[in-house]
Amino acid sequence: MTKPKNIYTITVMEDVDLFTNKVSSPSRTMGWYPSLKRAKETLHNNTGNLHECLYMFAVIEKTQEGVFPICDERWWYGWKKNAWVAIDEPKEVYNIVNFGIG
Repeated sequence: MTKPKNIYTITVMEDVDLFTNKVSSPSRTMGWYPSLKRAKETLHNNTGNLHECLYMFAVIEKTQEGVFPICDERWWYGWKKNAWVAIDEPKEVYNIVNFGIG
């Protein structure tokens, strides 16, 4: 049996709404990579200007291939002092299953 393939999506969002417990629009999945290392490098280098002077949060999600996939793991980042830095997952999004695909 073949091991399922994973992809790592990068999704950026303007803000997390503390009152409605959801992501405020706009949000956008910028792309995906076949490895976590490449996804993290892209985010840390702000490749393609992922921040776009607008997006304050980013999440990398590990997702298996297939229809209606569910995120297995995710890594959160915030835009601080002109760089993406790792942060704890905002409590407002604990109940959201997928951002990148879903």
